[in-house]
Amino acid sequence: MHKSGSYSILLMILLRCGPLHANTINVPEDQPTIQLALNVAAMGDTILVQPGIYFENLVWPNTQDLKLLAVGDTSNTVVDGGALGRVLSITSDVGSTTLIRGIRFTNGISADWADGTGAGIYTMDAVIRLERIVVDACVGSGARCYGAGISINGGSVDLHSSWIHHNVGMVATGHWSHGGGIYAIDASLKLDSVQFSDNLIGSMAYAKGGGGYFETSFVVLTDCKFNDNEMHGTWYNYGGGLYIRETLASIVRCTFSSNMMFPSQINSGGGLHANSSNIQIEESVMIGNQMQPSDQSYGAGLFTRDSQLQIDRCDISYNLPNANSVCKGFGACFVGTGSVTISNVLISRNYASGSATSWFGGGISVESPSCSIDHATIVDNKRYGFPGSGAVEGRSLHGSMVVRNSICRSPGLGAQIAWDSSGTMPEATYSNILGSWPGIGNIDLPPGFVSGTDYHLTSSSPCLAQGDTSDPYPVDLDGLLRPMPNGTAPDMGAYEEQTMGPLNTSICCDATLCLGEVFQFNGSVQGGVPPYAYAWSPTTGLSDPMVIDPIASPETTTTYTLIVTDATGSTNTSTMSVDVEVCTALDEGKERPAIVVRPVPFNNELTIDTRTSGYLSVTVSDPLGRLVVMPNTGRSPMVIDTHSWPAGPYFLRIETGGSLFHQRVIKD
Repeated sequence: MHKSGSYSILLMILLRCGPLHANTINVPEDQPTIQLALNVAAMGDTILVQPGIYFENLVWPNTQDLKLLAVGDTSNTVVDGGALGRVLSITSDVGSTTLIRGIRFTNGISADWADGTGAGIYTMDAVIRLERIVVDACVGSGARCYGAGISINGGSVDLHSSWIHHNVGMVATGHWSHGGGIYAIDASLKLDSVQFSDNLIGSMAYAKGGGGYFETSFVVLTDCKFNDNEMHGTWYNYGGGLYIRETLASIVRCTFSSNMMFPSQINSGGGLHANSSNIQIEESVMIGNQMQPSDQSYGAGLFTRDSQLQIDRCDISYNLPNANSVCKGFGACFVGTGSVTISNVLISRNYASGSATSWFGGGISVESPSCSIDHATIVDNKRYGFPGSGAVEGRSLHGSMVVRNSICRSPGLGAQIAWDSSGTMPEATYSNILGSWPGIGNIDLPPGFVSGTDYHLTSSSPCLAQGDTSDPYPVDLDGLLRPMPNGTAPDMGAYEEQTMGPLNTSICCDATLCLGEVFQFNGSVQGGVPPYAYAWSPTTGLSDPMVIDPIASPETTTTYTLIVTDATGSTNTSTMSVDVEVCTALDEGKERPAIVVRPVPFNNELTIDTRTSGYLSVTVSDPLGRLVVMPNTGRSPMVIDTHSWPAGPYFLRIETGGSLFHQRVIKD
């Protein structure tokens, strides 16, 4: 009995800790097909796929923590669904370290009568990471379509450095089509450097999300692109690039451009449409989205309804709505309840056309939500054939509208700030408003832009240092410091003119490398008169000596000098030393400045940064030696989600550039 009990305890420990030895299965050497490799794989195994075209419709097994990795890349490692069904289905809990990398999934079809869902990749309640994949030429049809390329139902998906394009969700018999590139509901999503382009959706009724559709989810989008997607909804087209509903979303450095909405009853949100959501958008652009003639057009760049929106350092320009009845917000339109906060935003040259009899808000139309506009440049928005159409239109505001530190000038027809008599009169202060406006610090003068298309301020602009000194925004649309120089009043508009400060250059920081490692400089410039010219000396070991952040791979210890020259010919220099050492293959225990682990102590997230352009492999164990994170390979910086880890010490094993590092860290 004692022996049997000990065996049971040991078995339980082994099951908790996972497999003692993960295996590698090669396709086609060990198994002729990917499906057979998946079928025989055990928990934690890695499947390596050699370059080739594999005509398969994959069904992921109920096996934990598999890795499906291409030896080649998406140009030569292809899974072709043969238009026989989905290319990949994952419908079980597959473990939190499941990874698919470097594979193209193409020619899938999902044509169920009820719906066409995830013709390329379909997941349900899966926790999975996808890296450097392509999903293309997949078709979803039926009475409804939920994600022609990728469909995610529950679970958590990380999608990185991938391309989702030329997928079609076309519903010919009516109902609706949602998400040409991707569809997700009740999910947690992290998308980084993903491009959704040339996807098409259509329906005899509703079409939502030409590039993507997210509902009741938590979404983080970083450096993503939604461009050249098409919508063909007969009744409604919502969200040419992206549609989100009842979702918490963070959108950083994303592009929504050249998405096309074809004729329908209502077109709204040419770049992005959000409904009943909480959204934060930073450093993003919504440019060149187009609406073909519809009865009603709303927000050719951006549209929100009943949402909480914060938008900072964004450009909404050159969008083209077309309406036969009503057109609201050539650039952006906000309706319903909620609130909108706009700062450091350029809204320019949005041009409307069509035979509509009702036109509202050449730059922005606000109907009901409270709206705060700070440091915006809203200029040159108009209807074709008319001189101008104003900047901001407020109608039936339930809350307030405040315009501050802004430039509102579209010369021609219409007041720059207009409002419905049933609403509250907008408040404007410290702004340059064509036609004048009552309020502290307001002026009505030619703003002194650099040109008719460059809305930076010249050194003689009357908008310089005329903003509110209590300004809460420390940087402008370009990310440059505001006010400049420090201690003065900020400039009006989205841009802070930078010529009033001296030219100053800096590089951070001295580095120590092993021979063969690489390092990327982190230079910065303030003051002077842009544009700047950069020159590094010496040029030995540099990827490009004429950019501010070249990659260095010196063979010996080298002191580098950065010389910056501004538009007036003024120069400034800064130096940095890179020490190069000859290290062993496993250079145990050396703490180098090239490895940065932060924050220390940590809580919900841990970042490992080698400050190089290469890859690193990280393994984490607890004080008893149990692996918390299996070897995880990725590009620096690597971010590890640690919210579920118990408080206490952990041990990191970090391999990069032929060197091995160990570090002890503490979770609070």
